[in-house]
Amino acid sequence: MGGGRITGTMERPSPVPPPEMSEFDAAREPAAAGRAGDLLDRGDWPEGAARYPGQGRAAEHFVERTAERPEQAVEPRRRTGRGVSPWLVFVLLVIIAGLLFRLGLLSGGSVLDPDAAPRPITPRGELAPAEQTVTEIYERVSPSVVHLVGRVPEYRVDASGQQALIGERQVSGSGFVWNADGHVVTNAHVIADAEDLRITLADGTTYNGRPVGALPGRDIAVLKIDAPPVALTPIPVGESGDLRVGQSTFAIGSPFGLDQTLTTGVVSGLDRAIPSGLPGESAIAGEPGQRITGAIQTDAAINVGNSGGPLLDSAGRLIGMNTAIFTDGGRSGGIGFAVPVDDLNRFVPELIRTGEVRPIGIGVGLVMDAGMRRDVRLGRIPRAGALVGRVLPGGAADQAGVLGTRLGENRTLPGDLIVAVDGRDIGSGSDLQDVLTRRKAGETVTLTIVRAGEPDPLKLDVTLQELPEFP
Repeated sequence: MGGGRITGTMERPSPVPPPEMSEFDAAREPAAAGRAGDLLDRGDWPEGAARYPGQGRAAEHFVERTAERPEQAVEPRRRTGRGVSPWLVFVLLVIIAGLLFRLGLLSGGSVLDPDAAPRPITPRGELAPAEQTVTEIYERVSPSVVHLVGRVPEYRVDASGQQALIGERQVSGSGFVWNADGHVVTNAHVIADAEDLRITLADGTTYNGRPVGALPGRDIAVLKIDAPPVALTPIPVGESGDLRVGQSTFAIGSPFGLDQTLTTGVVSGLDRAIPSGLPGESAIAGEPGQRITGAIQTDAAINVGNSGGPLLDSAGRLIGMNTAIFTDGGRSGGIGFAVPVDDLNRFVPELIRTGEVRPIGIGVGLVMDAGMRRDVRLGRIPRAGALVGRVLPGGAADQAGVLGTRLGENRTLPGDLIVAVDGRDIGSGSDLQDVLTRRKAGETVTLTIVRAGEPDPLKLDVTLQELPEFP
């Protein structure tokens, strides 16, 4: 309380203070105030009201109430804990100042050092064997990789029904040199509808690219540039039939236009089936378009602009052509796919020779997969497969005895249901097309078919042929 502190208990009323100590004198004289404090500490309590210096009427009320009950003891206030040592505060301040000085926050001098010099170089030593392998692959194969750009004009039909050019968009992708004649391989979807194709080699020289041929169903296209053979480095070609999951992979291309970019990974999966990027000619509502089967899955980073670039093995050989990514919102999801090199080595020479790849098959017209699945649900056929609707007269299937839809005694009988080719299960027409596309004309395959009215499956040998236009 202001001018004094009660430190003991109060047992009785105190006598009247000495004459030399009035409340006025205590308030005016510090020495007197000190003596008044001594009197209070000794328990010499005044009979009347007393006021401490600097306190108001509230203090009088407190003293008056206490004086009226001398027999009631007042519990003293006790301090808990101990005060902070000044020495401890001093030591902490010294430590904080030292830290601030070390950080330069308390330095009053210049932060510049006129004698500053470059740090000495720590010798690197030899690259690790794995690093040497990667750098050697890049240095050996990157001259075979090209960057290509083109423009796709965009039209709009005006009020008169005529097409009017409203703008154009640029396309960009990758590719690789196939041979010393100037043939370049890339994806069909990269150059689809593109004009003014420009192909830039690794040395920076640019040439006009002329389309040679394309196989959209396998997303393969071939271009031609008039570059001297000395400027061309054909890519080393490997094989994809003996790949194993876990093998190292290396992708070189032009993601987002950044040419000659190398990314690394492993073979994450084999024999994947992915959309070709272009709709199939026979696609209907609810029916998938053409597929690329046997695709290689890799986790090597593949992004927009990598399409058409090579996928390599640890020997620096071409094992696939990067063609698609699994994406969520247009961003790479860490899963890429490549057309297997075995397909390239089969179809690219044919595109160079004739500009097209004639379809290979057995000469049948298949019921759409949606219709086949409906027939399974209705019980018209026993299981899923490739359901034959028509047979090309004189074709390979006709000669082997394959039957299409026909009239029975009381109802229409469904055509033969192909359920296997050379022992490989066939669950749809798409499966059959995938298998036959990778075969060559003149090869013989064994079909396993389920025929209406026959209790057991039949096996028929059919020789594949280049298919003419179906009538």
